[in-house]
Amino acid sequence: MELEESLHNLTGDQKKALIYTVQSLTAQNETFMCWRGDAGSGKTYLVDVLRQILLPRGWKIRGVAPTGAAAANLHEESRIPAVTLAAFLAYYEGIKRRRSADSMLIVVDESSMIGITDMARLTRVCERLGMNLLLIGDPSQLTPLTAGDPFTNLCDFARGAGVLVELHENFRQRHSGLRHACDLARARNMPASLGALRDLGWVREIGPPEERWAEIARLFRPGMLVISPSALSCMEINRRIREKLFPLRLRRAAVKFRARRKRSEFDVEILPGDRIVCTKNLYGRLNLRNGFTGTVADIGRDRFTVRLDGGRTVEINPALYPWFDHGYAVTTWKAQGRTVGTVLIDADTTRKDLETMRAQYVQITRARDFCLIFTDDWENLLFLARLGQHAETTLSWGWPDVTLEECLARRETIRQTVHSELLESFEEPFEKGCKPFPNHRSMVSNIA
Repeated sequence: MELEESLHNLTGDQKKALIYTVQSLTAQNETFMCWRGDAGSGKTYLVDVLRQILLPRGWKIRGVAPTGAAAANLHEESRIPAVTLAAFLAYYEGIKRRRSADSMLIVVDESSMIGITDMARLTRVCERLGMNLLLIGDPSQLTPLTAGDPFTNLCDFARGAGVLVELHENFRQRHSGLRHACDLARARNMPASLGALRDLGWVREIGPPEERWAEIARLFRPGMLVISPSALSCMEINRRIREKLFPLRLRRAAVKFRARRKRSEFDVEILPGDRIVCTKNLYGRLNLRNGFTGTVADIGRDRFTVRLDGGRTVEINPALYPWFDHGYAVTTWKAQGRTVGTVLIDADTTRKDLETMRAQYVQITRARDFCLIFTDDWENLLFLARLGQHAETTLSWGWPDVTLEECLARRETIRQTVHSELLESFEEPFEKGCKPFPNHRSMVSNIA
């Protein structure tokens, strides 16, 4: 596909992104690029268009994502081979050079979920092996579980250099009121977004968690998605939904399978029509990913068949793959990257670390048409909507409003303002020569 032919069905932002990316790659002007795109702005669709342009020109394109479900989603929507970041690093850190000299582009989706250490490892591998790197993500969504928020820092640096690609059009929400609330959330005005949803009557305050979970189960219908902050609350909601969907006589006939979660084992009762979520990646014949969901189609004596939401049908033998659970309700982390018509949200403000601004943003933007928020305390929910929490690095300590570029340019001034106890621990990296670098890709490598 020629570049001119591919522009007809694209929006203004998408056209600019595609033209800049293709021209930069083919002219080798940039070997590192960032796409900062809001939820529902068509990022993975644009990657598919980019694939159709680059493949006939001899390029190889590979996808990477921090989670198995995100990697599978990138593969399905963009039609490029994709693996988890852990698998990518495990392979490419162990080789000295690539077998082929073909131009290669590594597309990294959900980049906001990658910590600074893994980002440093990724950029070092790409630089050493001569691979071009395209980071795609939304800094307003979930940040890494590990330290740092490198994607936001990289976007700030690229914006300062005038090379940041931004995508803002919203193609996901179909209800005008929901679209307005999501647009406010994308503008980082989460309290106003929640206020807009409350004006629509889409926020309900129910204090006791048992009553809140019971109401969510009462309103649940097949095809909906329930999002709750913790695995424990998801388990309780799943139990209540199954009690509603399946009469007692059917539940008594359920087949029990032994499942695992981390180091613990437990029984999971399975019935035809049950919703299942996978909790661990498994490559090979089954090709399952942590976060995959599906519906049980058939049950045998020692195995069951699941029709995955992506369309595939797989047969699961719990003796070989015991990492599954009921999947009516999922955590915010597993919900990122998914889109459904209706979302029911358990906004438990007692879990302050799991119900921050970014988590709330992910929760409401999963819905196309309707979302209903159940919270124990409206005022606390508004307070948490102002918090954008992530694990800190030295960039966050002492100078929270300073960008990475400014930090490097003013490192001597910043050093003098830091408390002496902190300065001691930073002395060695600074003395080793953390200085401005000639290209974008070296940025994280030089400070990690």
